[in-house]
Amino acid sequence: MNVKLFRLITGEDLISEFTLEGNTIILKSPYKIIYMVQPNDMFRVSLIPWVFDSLVKNNEFPILGKDVLTYVDPADKLLETYKNSVSEDKKNPILPIEEELDIMDKNEERIKEEDFLNMVKDKLQSLQKRTLH
Repeated sequence: MNVKLFRLITGEDLISEFTLEGNTIILKSPYKIIYMVQPNDMFRVSLIPWVFDSLVKNNEFPILGKDVLTYVDPADKLLETYKNSVSEDKKNPILPIEEELDIMDKNEERIKEEDFLNMVKDKLQSLQKRTLH
């Protein structure tokens, strides 16, 4: 598996398996790196899919080499977290958007605002299981 950490000209940091085709880089299963500062001034790094699988037919994304500022080998712990995230997403894919919207529509009248906020919080926490400490 050929995996690099990419810094795009947009300022985004991605970790992804990749191949090169001329001036084009094909990202496979890219994850965006999210940096979060903790109250104790420590920071955490989380990974989220750059584009959710339910939105696309395949999980390969061509980007132009000119859109990449730099790319480097990721730290071992980041690489391990990336591999685990990709593996976990294959085992437990995110529901297609249509299914999630249908579930929400069916339950819309029964959900109180507090319950809805708890659902969103739970969903975000499940995505943060891919966190480096």
